Amino acid sequence: METVEQVARRLAQDWDLALGEELAGATCSTVYTAGDKVLKVPHAGSEERDSAWAAQAFSRHGGIEILKADEATGALLMPRLGLDLAHADLVEEEKVRVCAELILQLRETKNDRRALDLATWFEEPEAGCHPLKLEGWKEATYLLETSPDPVLLHGDLHHHNILKAPTGWQSIDPKGMSGDPAFEPCAYMRNPIGGIPKGEALVKLTRNRLSLFAKLLPYAPRRIWGWSFAQTVVCGFGSPDWAGQQWALVSEALWEVRNEFLH
Repeated sequence: METVEQVARRLAQDWDLALGEELAGATCSTVYTAGDKVLKVPHAGSEERDSAWAAQAFSRHGGIEILKADEATGALLMPRLGLDLAHADLVEEEKVRVCAELILQLRETKNDRRALDLATWFEEPEAGCHPLKLEGWKEATYLLETSPDPVLLHGDLHHHNILKAPTGWQSIDPKGMSGDPAFEPCAYMRNPIGGIPKGEALVKLTRNRLSLFAKLLPYAPRRIWGWSFAQTVVCGFGSPDWAGQQWALVSEALWEVRNEFLH
Protein backbone atom coordinates (compact mmCIF):
# COMPACT_ATOMS: atom_id res chain seq x y z
CA MET A 1 0.00 0.00 0.00
CA GLU A 2 1.27 3.46 -0.88
CA THR A 3 2.13 5.90 1.88
CA VAL A 4 0.58 9.38 1.87
CA GLU A 5 3.86 10.81 0.60
CA GLN A 6 4.05 8.24 -2.20
CA VAL A 7 0.50 9.06 -3.27
CA ALA A 8 1.31 12.77 -3.29
CA ARG A 9 4.44 12.29 -5.39
CA ARG A 10 2.67 10.03 -7.87
CA LEU A 11 -0.23 12.43 -8.33
CA ALA A 12 2.10 15.40 -8.57
CA GLN A 13 3.77 13.69 -11.52
CA ASP A 14 0.50 12.57 -13.11
CA TRP A 15 -1.17 15.96 -12.69
CA ASP A 16 1.92 18.08 -13.42
CA LEU A 17 2.09 19.67 -9.98
CA ALA A 18 4.98 21.27 -8.13
CA LEU A 19 4.40 20.24 -4.53
CA GLY A 20 5.26 22.77 -1.85
CA GLU A 21 4.96 22.67 1.93
CA GLU A 22 2.61 20.66 4.07
CA LEU A 23 -0.14 22.78 5.60
CA ALA A 24 -0.71 22.49 9.33
CA GLY A 25 -4.09 21.81 10.90
CA ALA A 26 -5.28 18.73 9.01
CA THR A 27 -5.99 15.68 11.18
CA CYS A 28 -7.28 12.93 8.89
CA SER A 29 -5.26 13.86 5.83
CA THR A 30 -2.08 15.56 4.68
CA VAL A 31 -2.49 18.73 2.63
CA TYR A 32 0.24 19.99 0.32
CA THR A 33 0.48 23.34 -1.40
CA ALA A 34 0.85 23.27 -5.17
CA GLY A 35 1.09 26.86 -6.39
CA ASP A 36 -2.40 28.34 -6.26
CA LYS A 37 -3.84 24.88 -5.53
CA VAL A 38 -3.74 22.34 -2.71
CA LEU A 39 -3.47 18.56 -2.87
CA LYS A 40 -5.29 16.76 -0.08
CA VAL A 41 -4.36 13.13 0.52
CA PRO A 42 -6.54 11.34 3.13
CA HIS A 43 -4.89 8.93 5.52
CA ALA A 44 -5.64 5.24 5.08
CA GLY A 45 -8.80 4.21 6.92
CA SER A 46 -9.93 7.80 7.54
CA GLU A 47 -13.49 8.99 6.98
CA GLU A 48 -12.14 11.65 4.61
CA ARG A 49 -11.02 8.92 2.21
CA ASP A 50 -14.47 7.35 2.34
CA SER A 51 -16.27 10.69 1.85
CA ALA A 52 -14.19 12.13 -1.01
CA TRP A 53 -17.13 11.44 -3.32
CA ALA A 54 -19.22 13.94 -1.34
CA ALA A 55 -16.73 16.75 -2.00
CA GLN A 56 -17.10 16.04 -5.71
CA ALA A 57 -20.90 15.98 -5.41
CA PHE A 58 -20.97 19.40 -3.72
CA SER A 59 -18.37 20.91 -6.06
CA ARG A 60 -19.72 24.30 -7.25
CA HIS A 61 -22.95 23.79 -5.29
CA GLY A 62 -21.76 25.41 -2.08
CA GLY A 63 -18.65 23.25 -2.01
CA ILE A 64 -15.13 24.03 -3.14
CA GLU A 65 -14.42 23.21 -6.78
CA ILE A 66 -12.76 19.81 -7.18
CA LEU A 67 -10.25 20.14 -10.01
CA LYS A 68 -9.06 16.52 -10.02
CA ALA A 69 -9.77 13.43 -7.94
CA ASP A 70 -8.05 10.09 -7.45
CA GLU A 71 -10.78 7.54 -6.81
CA ALA A 72 -8.46 4.88 -5.38
CA THR A 73 -7.06 7.04 -2.58
CA GLY A 74 -9.66 9.79 -2.20
CA ALA A 75 -7.02 12.42 -2.95
CA LEU A 76 -8.39 15.75 -4.21
CA LEU A 77 -6.90 18.71 -6.03
CA MET A 78 -8.59 22.00 -5.14
CA PRO A 79 -8.01 25.74 -5.42
CA ARG A 80 -6.12 27.26 -2.51
CA LEU A 81 -8.58 29.47 -0.67
CA GLY A 82 -8.24 32.18 1.97
CA LEU A 83 -9.20 32.47 5.62
CA ASP A 84 -11.91 30.45 7.30
CA LEU A 85 -15.11 31.76 8.85
CA ALA A 86 -13.71 31.50 12.38
CA HIS A 87 -11.10 34.15 11.56
CA ALA A 88 -13.24 36.36 9.34
CA ASP A 89 -13.75 39.96 10.41
CA LEU A 90 -17.52 39.58 10.60
CA VAL A 91 -20.02 39.95 13.42
CA GLU A 92 -21.90 36.86 14.55
CA GLU A 93 -25.05 37.69 12.58
CA GLU A 94 -23.04 37.90 9.36
CA LYS A 95 -21.30 34.60 10.06
CA VAL A 96 -24.61 32.83 10.64
CA ARG A 97 -25.91 34.30 7.38
CA VAL A 98 -22.86 32.96 5.50
CA CYS A 99 -23.49 29.49 6.91
CA ALA A 100 -27.23 29.63 6.17
CA GLU A 101 -26.66 30.72 2.57
CA LEU A 102 -24.22 27.86 2.07
CA ILE A 103 -26.75 25.40 3.49
CA LEU A 104 -29.28 26.51 0.88
CA GLN A 105 -26.69 26.15 -1.90
CA LEU A 106 -25.78 22.66 -0.72
CA ARG A 107 -29.43 21.66 -1.04
CA GLU A 108 -29.09 21.95 -4.83
CA THR A 109 -27.19 18.64 -4.79
CA LYS A 110 -29.09 15.37 -5.21
CA ASN A 111 -28.99 12.70 -2.52
CA ASP A 112 -26.61 9.78 -3.02
CA ARG A 113 -26.81 6.12 -2.05
CA ARG A 114 -23.26 6.31 -0.66
CA ALA A 115 -24.30 8.82 2.00
CA LEU A 116 -24.32 7.70 5.63
CA ASP A 117 -27.78 7.71 7.24
CA LEU A 118 -28.09 10.06 10.20
CA ALA A 119 -29.63 7.28 12.25
CA THR A 120 -26.22 5.56 12.52
CA TRP A 121 -25.00 8.39 14.78
CA PHE A 122 -27.70 7.98 17.40
CA GLU A 123 -27.68 4.83 19.52
CA GLU A 124 -29.58 4.22 22.74
CA PRO A 125 -27.26 5.28 25.58
CA GLU A 126 -26.08 3.01 28.36
CA ALA A 127 -27.95 2.73 31.64
CA GLY A 128 -26.93 5.35 34.18
CA CYS A 129 -25.61 7.75 31.53
CA HIS A 130 -25.61 11.51 31.94
CA PRO A 131 -29.23 12.80 31.89
CA LEU A 132 -28.56 15.04 28.88
CA LYS A 133 -27.27 12.05 26.92
CA LEU A 134 -30.59 10.31 27.48
CA GLU A 135 -32.54 13.45 26.54
CA GLY A 136 -30.45 13.79 23.39
CA TRP A 137 -31.26 10.24 22.34
CA LYS A 138 -34.97 10.82 22.98
CA GLU A 139 -34.91 13.96 20.85
CA ALA A 140 -33.01 12.23 18.03
CA THR A 141 -35.51 9.36 18.10
CA TYR A 142 -38.42 11.79 17.73
CA LEU A 143 -36.70 13.68 14.91
CA LEU A 144 -35.80 10.50 13.03
CA GLU A 145 -39.37 9.22 13.29
CA THR A 146 -40.79 12.50 11.96
CA SER A 147 -38.11 13.40 9.39
CA PRO A 148 -39.03 14.68 5.93
CA ASP A 149 -37.57 13.13 2.79
CA PRO A 150 -33.79 12.83 3.24
CA VAL A 151 -31.33 15.11 1.47
CA LEU A 152 -27.58 14.96 0.98
CA LEU A 153 -25.94 16.72 3.93
CA HIS A 154 -22.47 18.17 4.36
CA GLY A 155 -22.66 16.92 7.94
CA ASP A 156 -19.78 18.97 9.39
CA LEU A 157 -20.40 22.57 8.35
CA HIS A 158 -18.47 24.32 11.11
CA HIS A 159 -16.42 27.54 10.92
CA HIS A 160 -13.14 25.91 9.89
CA ASN A 161 -14.85 24.10 7.00
CA ILE A 162 -16.14 27.35 5.48
CA LEU A 163 -13.47 29.22 3.52
CA LYS A 164 -13.37 32.51 1.66
CA ALA A 165 -13.05 32.24 -2.14
CA PRO A 166 -12.82 35.01 -4.76
CA THR A 167 -16.45 34.33 -5.68
CA GLY A 168 -17.76 34.02 -2.11
CA TRP A 169 -17.75 31.47 0.69
CA GLN A 170 -17.33 27.75 0.00
CA SER A 171 -17.43 24.61 2.13
CA ILE A 172 -14.78 21.91 2.40
CA ASP A 173 -14.47 18.45 3.98
CA PRO A 174 -18.08 17.16 3.89
CA LYS A 175 -18.88 13.93 5.69
CA GLY A 176 -21.57 12.98 3.18
CA MET A 177 -24.62 12.26 5.33
CA SER A 178 -28.25 11.66 4.37
CA GLY A 179 -31.21 12.90 6.37
CA ASP A 180 -33.28 15.82 7.60
CA PRO A 181 -32.09 19.15 6.10
CA ALA A 182 -32.63 20.83 9.50
CA PHE A 183 -29.60 18.87 10.75
CA GLU A 184 -27.12 20.98 8.81
CA PRO A 185 -26.65 23.92 11.28
CA CYS A 186 -25.53 21.51 14.06
CA ALA A 187 -21.79 21.78 13.56
CA TYR A 188 -21.91 25.58 13.44
CA MET A 189 -23.96 25.69 16.66
CA ARG A 190 -21.26 24.00 18.75
CA ASN A 191 -18.19 25.68 17.24
CA PRO A 192 -15.56 27.03 16.88
CA ILE A 193 -13.88 25.03 19.64
CA GLY A 194 -12.10 27.41 21.98
CA GLY A 195 -13.97 30.38 20.59
CA ILE A 196 -17.23 29.92 22.47
CA PRO A 197 -17.90 31.87 25.69
CA LYS A 198 -19.11 30.37 28.97
CA GLY A 199 -22.01 30.82 31.33
CA GLU A 200 -24.73 33.30 30.43
CA ALA A 201 -22.73 34.58 27.46
CA LEU A 202 -22.86 31.08 25.93
CA VAL A 203 -26.61 30.82 26.56
CA LYS A 204 -27.14 34.18 24.86
CA LEU A 205 -24.97 33.21 21.88
CA THR A 206 -26.80 29.89 21.55
CA ARG A 207 -30.21 31.58 21.62
CA ASN A 208 -29.16 34.19 19.05
CA ARG A 209 -27.70 31.61 16.68
CA LEU A 210 -30.82 29.45 16.80
CA SER A 211 -33.09 32.44 16.26
CA LEU A 212 -31.08 33.58 13.25
CA PHE A 213 -31.00 30.15 11.63
CA ALA A 214 -34.75 29.86 12.18
CA LYS A 215 -35.27 33.15 10.33
CA LEU A 216 -32.89 32.39 7.49
CA LEU A 217 -33.75 28.74 6.80
CA PRO A 218 -37.11 27.18 5.82
CA TYR A 219 -36.97 24.63 8.64
CA ALA A 220 -39.00 24.41 11.84
CA PRO A 221 -37.20 25.96 14.84
CA ARG A 222 -37.95 22.80 16.84
CA ARG A 223 -36.02 20.69 14.36
CA ILE A 224 -33.04 23.06 14.18
CA TRP A 225 -32.86 23.14 17.98
CA GLY A 226 -33.50 19.40 18.32
CA TRP A 227 -30.79 18.24 15.94
CA SER A 228 -28.30 20.76 17.33
CA PHE A 229 -28.97 19.50 20.84
CA ALA A 230 -28.96 15.79 20.00
CA GLN A 231 -25.79 15.91 17.92
CA THR A 232 -23.92 18.17 20.36
CA VAL A 233 -24.75 15.75 23.15
CA VAL A 234 -23.23 12.90 21.08
CA CYS A 235 -20.05 14.94 20.64
CA GLY A 236 -19.95 16.37 24.15
CA PHE A 237 -20.61 13.21 26.13
CA GLY A 238 -18.93 10.81 23.74
CA SER A 239 -15.47 12.44 23.76
CA PRO A 240 -13.49 12.67 27.01
CA ASP A 241 -11.02 15.17 25.50
CA TRP A 242 -11.01 18.96 25.73
CA ALA A 243 -13.22 19.38 22.67
CA GLY A 244 -15.80 17.12 24.28
CA GLN A 245 -15.75 19.23 27.41
CA GLN A 246 -16.47 22.35 25.37
CA TRP A 247 -19.31 20.65 23.52
CA ALA A 248 -20.78 19.46 26.83
CA LEU A 249 -21.09 23.12 27.82
CA VAL A 250 -22.89 23.88 24.56
CA SER A 251 -25.22 20.92 25.22
CA GLU A 252 -26.16 22.48 28.55
CA ALA A 253 -26.78 25.86 26.92
CA LEU A 254 -28.97 24.28 24.24
CA TRP A 255 -30.97 22.46 26.90
CA GLU A 256 -31.47 25.70 28.83
CA VAL A 257 -33.11 27.49 25.85
CA ARG A 258 -35.18 24.51 24.66
CA ASN A 259 -38.58 25.89 25.69
CA GLU A 260 -38.07 28.90 23.39
CA PHE A 261 -37.86 26.66 20.32
CA LEU A 262 -40.20 23.73 21.03
CA HIS A 263 -42.87 24.83 18.59
